[in-house]
Amino acid sequence: SVWIADGKMHCRVGPRSFVLLSGLRSSVSAYATDATATAQTHLFSLAGLPSRSAHISALGNLQGEEFLAAARTKRWWMGPSFGQKGAGVPTETQFLLVKLAKDAYAVMLPLVADGLRCTLRGSEDRNKSLLFAQMDSGDTQHTFTGMEPFMVVSVSESPFDAIKDAMSRAARQLATFELASEKRVSSDINLFGWCTWDAFYQHVDAAGVRSGLASLLSAGTPAKMLILDDGWQSVQDDEQETAEKPEQEEGVLNDPAQGEGKSLWEEMVASCYRNFVHNARHNAAQLHVWRWAAKTVLRKPLGQFFAENTPFTKRLSSFEANEKFEDKAKGTTLKALVRDLRETFGLRSVYCWHTLGGYWGGVSTTSEQMAHLQPRRTMPKPARSLLEVEPALAWDAAALRGVGQIPANKIREFFHGLHGYLADAGVDGVKVDGQSGMGPFGGAALVRTMVHEMERSVAKHFGNRCINCMCHSSENLFSYRSTAVVRAADDFYPRELLSQPVHLLNVAYNSLFLSHVGAPDWDMFQSSHADAALHAAARAVGGCPVYVSDKPGEHNAELLRKLVLPDGTILRCVDAGRPTKDVLFADANADGRTALKIFNKNARTAVVGAFNVQGAQWDRESRQFVEVPEAMREVRFEVKAQDVDGWSAAADAAHMRDAYVVMSHRDGKLRRMGNDEALPCSLEPRQWEIFTFAHIQHLEGIEWAALGLSEMLNGGGAVVESTLYASHAFVEAPEATLAPAAAPATTTTTIATTAFTQAAQAAQTALAATTATAAMATAATSSAAVMNADAVDTAAARASVVASVVLRASGRFVAYCSQRPRSVTSGEAQLAFEWDGHVLSVPFERGAAQTQLLISF
Repeated sequence: SVWIADGKMHCRVGPRSFVLLSGLRSSVSAYATDATATAQTHLFSLAGLPSRSAHISALGNLQGEEFLAAARTKRWWMGPSFGQKGAGVPTETQFLLVKLAKDAYAVMLPLVADGLRCTLRGSEDRNKSLLFAQMDSGDTQHTFTGMEPFMVVSVSESPFDAIKDAMSRAARQLATFELASEKRVSSDINLFGWCTWDAFYQHVDAAGVRSGLASLLSAGTPAKMLILDDGWQSVQDDEQETAEKPEQEEGVLNDPAQGEGKSLWEEMVASCYRNFVHNARHNAAQLHVWRWAAKTVLRKPLGQFFAENTPFTKRLSSFEANEKFEDKAKGTTLKALVRDLRETFGLRSVYCWHTLGGYWGGVSTTSEQMAHLQPRRTMPKPARSLLEVEPALAWDAAALRGVGQIPANKIREFFHGLHGYLADAGVDGVKVDGQSGMGPFGGAALVRTMVHEMERSVAKHFGNRCINCMCHSSENLFSYRSTAVVRAADDFYPRELLSQPVHLLNVAYNSLFLSHVGAPDWDMFQSSHADAALHAAARAVGGCPVYVSDKPGEHNAELLRKLVLPDGTILRCVDAGRPTKDVLFADANADGRTALKIFNKNARTAVVGAFNVQGAQWDRESRQFVEVPEAMREVRFEVKAQDVDGWSAAADAAHMRDAYVVMSHRDGKLRRMGNDEALPCSLEPRQWEIFTFAHIQHLEGIEWAALGLSEMLNGGGAVVESTLYASHAFVEAPEATLAPAAAPATTTTTIATTAFTQAAQAAQTALAATTATAAMATAATSSAAVMNADAVDTAAARASVVASVVLRASGRFVAYCSQRPRSVTSGEAQLAFEWDGHVLSVPFERGAAQTQLLISF
């Protein structure tokens, strides 16, 4: 429970009591109408403040041993920060997990309600532990004297339960978003995809799309999902005609530091910005000078720079695709292209990209085709806290040129117009970008309206197929009622080598919170990149979609085949990958000793990915990726069954509770371990390993554990069912030389455990009643591998144990077994196998068909 007494915020976890905030300000109180209170979660209010449109209000001194904060790193994104004192809590903190003591945790979750948005921050005095609430309406006309409620606090012995409880309570209280557990996720999440962004940037065209898909098909890893990213829309600059812009990654699109002057004056300005402004602290004097200059003497040249070098001044001028995809003179249309791509490459899903506001600069105010939407030029008013995170918001393209904004009464018409055109063209879904950029144009109230109207349109036209991107502001996250996929972190930047380890840390830690809003999307990567294997391994354990942005002909096919099945689907974990409990409060990018460990579960196995991502971090003060050379070293760590939250306790009566097996992917070693044992490991910089765990089943002296397909990164995800049962009759097969198995030609339907039991009983009855033939029991149809009983000595017939395994796909199957099997069969075929004393290996041909194996002992 959580309560206020004696100027402190107290909490009780089990039998122990703690202080979460000392020196509590009198403005903080328990929420008076807390009708949905639980023993673990409570709501709190702030009151008695002066009437303003924005407030920074002290709460009290943060207590506890250490914290993990998820705070904005840019207008679009958030990332983790770690510390021990309240002063270390970054501005724009949206989720705060506090370790009070061993097995005692609290979550402080600031809310978005009644048009007000709250975040947390620490004191700028690093010697103090004072925690503040920042509240903003985003509208100078909307003033307030308090916020009721402004925060959820939850406590638990488990950090994962504390987060879940806080998010659940927020969803019930706000009624503006639904939990991920209540949403339907499209099956598209299980398709291997290709995104055009890093392959072509805005220069994508129809020919490029075809070449990219053809290239992946020829590599043996066909993409079944296409994301047509930025570059397909009809856009224009309302103020002037501009030359074609060069290729740019998103990270540099709005950055004067990347400019190269065409004259001595322009070069002097760009050099000044790079050297004195770009990475200066948010309150540095030179930023104030630059901000003034950008709005006065430099306004015109900066505006010209943005117009000529970025897409941020461009506005949507038509719902129809541009001439690269729609050309009446040539008879080409987006609809015809989508149809052709489906027929030629077997695509099952096509998504198109757009921003929440239409395009980076909004909707054109001069286009006749958009006039019915009544867009008007609107200037941003970013919150003080957001300007601290990203000072360039005061002089970027939107600050100098404004955006074309649609009035609230036209937002529904806008989304239905855009999505209706795409749906008519055969498009299946959308990737909606630039979402957290809308807050400065109307605050939480506007964002909520736009998100809800977008979701209504998506539900009507695409059946909920939507990837929410650049959406980490809490007014967006707390508005998703139906859309169920959320990008987990800042982009994969192929040219920014220091960003690679930071990206992996961010997707994992952000998923702790985002996984309760939707299925986290860990973004695309390129399979030929220097860190491609690191990214691929992370996607394998992330429970996320898997898609790449390879340029045509530039693939690591061997690596992709470890992620992608021949039919273009993936072996995806069932949950969102999250950091293990023992690394939650450690900075695995910069402390020089911690491995990033990510856990997840499959239907019948569990998995832990370990990564050495030390040596680089995001510097919040200079707003850039920086090298941390002293942290670039080997890391030592342990893996154990307890790393997978709740997995050990999930073993049922048929499984051993005091032992399990674990297999490491890269060295191929399998180990039987006790529940209290841990496996010591080490990793060099930028190295990784994946560990697959399986419970041990035991029956009549046989120990058995199916581990899956050893050649896949998440091979354990292939195990749909694994059952060990007794067969009351068994006829030993005559010795024969067996050929390696081919992939089965038919697909076996997934069968539940009860069906396995029924099938086994039926098979046993048939065996007992038949004297001419004998059949090994099957779990699918009770069909048998039949042999002539007359050719076998009746003394060979005896009781046996059978392991029945259903696999999602075929490949080299690996399992642990304590005795050598008598035979391995699939359907009527007997298969060759190897057994080294405890590891069974069955060399299946790689295939996508569901497969059933019977292993008889």
